[in-house]
Amino acid sequence: MLTWFTRQTEELNQEVAGHTEKKPISKTEVTHRSGDQASVQLSMKATLEGMLAETQACFRAQLTDPGAYQQYPSLAE
Repeated sequence: MLTWFTRQTEELNQEVAGHTEKKPISKTEVTHRSGDQASVQLSMKATLEGMLAETQACFRAQLTDPGAYQQYPSLAE
């Protein structure tokens, strides 16, 4: 019984060790992941630039509105 248990334990340890080893990553996979990251960054940049343009347009419209100076007299100075 002890021999069976020892053998089963060794087999299980080998199986666990096989699953926890780090797999080598190929250069192609690294390049692919880098490309994905660059794509996400470009998308985020485009989104932020669009939001900035909308915000600037909103502020520009508020500043060119003559009513804004009546609401905020300190802006007229």
